[in-house]
Order: sequence, then C-alpha cells, then structure tokens
Amino acid sequence: MADIGPISEPKIMGIVRKDNTKKFYDGGGGNMNNDYVTHSELRLSEMETQRKLDKLDNKITQVDNKLDYKFNELDNKIDSKFDLLNSKLDTQNKLIWWIIRLLTAGVVLPAITYVIKTLSLK
Repeated sequence: MADIGPISEPKIMGIVRKDNTKKFYDGGGGNMNNDYVTHSELRLSEMETQRKLDKLDNKITQVDNKLDYKFNELDNKIDSKFDLLNSKLDTQNKLIWWIIRLLTAGVVLPAITYVIKTLSLK
C-alpha cells in the first residue's frame, strides 16, 4: 500500500445561515480526511457561494444603474450645449445675411443709378 502521508486533524468550520443560526461541519466527517465533504456540507457550501454571488450580482446591477444615470446626465448636458451652440449659430447666420444684403444694396443701387445716368446723358 502507498504511503499517503500523515492524516491531518479535521478542521472545524462553520457558516452563518440566513436565519442567523450557525452550522458547523468538520471538513469531511470523523474518519474522512479533508479531501472529501459530505452532501450536507457541500449543500451548505453551495448555498453560501450562491448567496455571495447574489450579493455580487446586486452590487454589479447597482453600479450599472449608476453608470447609466451618469451617462444619461452627461448626454443631456452635451445635448443642451449643442442646442445652445446651434441657436447662436442661427442668430449669427441671420446677422451675416442682413449685413450682406445691406452691403449689396449699398453697392448695387448706386451702380445701377450710375449706369442709368450715364446711358441717359448720351
């Protein structure tokens, strides 16, 4: 028979259940080494792992909701800045067109009157 080494003392471990009672298990039973667990110990471990995963999932969901809120806030700020910029550009565009029209009228009308006067004098 192969030597498996010294058998260590079983460790007594425990968890706290949802109803705040403690459940202790000895790491595999009285004559078993720490490589094995009983079905009840396995179920307890699975329940504890699932509880931790549920907590982690809730935290991830909370962080995701916070990020969504922040991105929506940022998106609204950016949209308002673009709306303000578009409004200013529209106002500036109208002003530029008025200036162009006045300059055109100030140059074209005297030129037309000059042409008419020179043609009528001949």
